[in-house]
Amino acid sequence: MTLLGRLAAKGAVQVDRSKEPFVYRAAHRRESVIGSRVRTFLQDVFDGKADSLVLQLVEDEALSVEDLRAIERTISAAEASETSDASETSDASEPNDASDPIRIASEVTRGATHARARAAAQSRRASPPPPAPVAAPAGAARGRRGEGGKGR
Repeated sequence: MTLLGRLAAKGAVQVDRSKEPFVYRAAHRRESVIGSRVRTFLQDVFDGKADSLVLQLVEDEALSVEDLRAIERTISAAEASETSDASETSDASEPNDASDPIRIASEVTRGATHARARAAAQSRRASPPPPAPVAAPAGAARGRRGEGGKGR
């Protein structure tokens, strides 16, 4: 059985056998698979705490400043959507929940952006200029292990 045949047997791909060669298509959308895998990873590694995952990515500098800004824009859009949805569906506004994942991620990314900017500014001020290159002494042998050509 081929790899695609095994994937079809597991339900990962759909097969159109009406024409030759058979046409294989993904059985699940990429977004749903990624969402499921992220939720599983988050639960297994971070006990379901998204803020811990985001903090880890920020501390490891796995997220660039541009990434953090994109996350902030996404969070702002989600907050705006949530606010408009809440005002349409409820008469009384509810106080912000302290465990709200959008609020937590927003605070983490905003803090990380500011912390990175401060750290970069401090490192520019505190770092001495790089040392000037040093020339090798005249007549110095390069890449040899001694006389007689040993090591070649």
